[in-house]
Amino acid sequence: MAERSIQPPTEAADSPAGHDQMRGLLRYAPWMEREVVCFQRHAYPRRDPRLIGPRWRWMFIESASRVGVDPMVWIYRKNSRIVAHQGAIPVRLQVGRQTIVTGWFVETMALEEVRGKAIGPMVVRKALEAVPCNLSLGQTAHMRQLQLAMGWTPVRPLNTYVLLLNPSRVLESKIPGKALRWATATAVECRRFGAAFGRRVSNRRVQVQLLSHFDERHDRMWERMSSELCCAGIRDASFLNWKFIEQPGQELLCIEARLDGQPVGVAIIAMRAASDAYPYRRAMVLDAVVPVADSPAVWALLSAVERAARNRQADSVVFDVAHPLLERRLVRYGYWKREATRQFLVATGDVEEPVRRLMLHADNWYLTRADSDIDRPW
Repeated sequence: MAERSIQPPTEAADSPAGHDQMRGLLRYAPWMEREVVCFQRHAYPRRDPRLIGPRWRWMFIESASRVGVDPMVWIYRKNSRIVAHQGAIPVRLQVGRQTIVTGWFVETMALEEVRGKAIGPMVVRKALEAVPCNLSLGQTAHMRQLQLAMGWTPVRPLNTYVLLLNPSRVLESKIPGKALRWATATAVECRRFGAAFGRRVSNRRVQVQLLSHFDERHDRMWERMSSELCCAGIRDASFLNWKFIEQPGQELLCIEARLDGQPVGVAIIAMRAASDAYPYRRAMVLDAVVPVADSPAVWALLSAVERAARNRQADSVVFDVAHPLLERRLVRYGYWKREATRQFLVATGDVEEPVRRLMLHADNWYLTRADSDIDRPW
């Protein structure tokens, strides 16, 4: 596929003379890193301070280096310190048979002292002008309204599907009354058994392999999957290693499903312990690479995910995904669809009209929780 970069020009030198006097709207340069980390600690006081620096560098510096562009970060500097920040995670995006280098808009933040002023929207607008084709998934309701006012287009929700492994435990916090919970749990089990009966691959044919690195086998797996997709972030071995092996602050389970000894798909799972909000243990499927039209391969991967989750005492499996065929297969396997909480928006900027039409068609996309930054640990 032909690849074109929409990398904007660098706006600040690496170590300019008199940089302490540089104020206003600036493109990130390496001399700003210490100030950026200080800003992050101030803006996000609940985050683990030990991870702020490493995760910021991984998200913006290492991701840009991986795809060969400058970091896509814009800041507003006032009185020798940063008061607003806008970042984009550089990615290679498949659109039809083209590859576009663009970014996921993330980490939009202005300090309290400048909120309500023009500084926050100014930083967002500058980033949008510099990288005119943009993607957004993890925005707050306030940020979404700002984006819509700036011309972003809503494309589709990121849907949530849940597989109940221990229905009684999950429903205990959701449905009052023991008898009603029992009846609901029984209905869930019957429905899941009926939906999956005759469709699952025999467990004896499916093997689960833990991975510590992705290689050319997974490049080939992605090539096969990508031939069935229209619009998707490119999930080759380079991406998978950066995203899931090298990511600071995450303990992720990378599994490979094998059918009769042959690798057919990979899934990345994050285990989430019980909490006040979710008083049961969850297995979060962050991403999956599998040829979605290959029914045995999909069933094998879903079976491998379920087995890995059960082995780690998960009470449910949560899979956030957007792709019509894969979503139907999840329902047939026994997943239940929940109300979506994430909306996918795009700013198509100056892309060619055929590419724009492809990007604005909801059913063209393959999205998971691993896109953007909503798989973050905080």
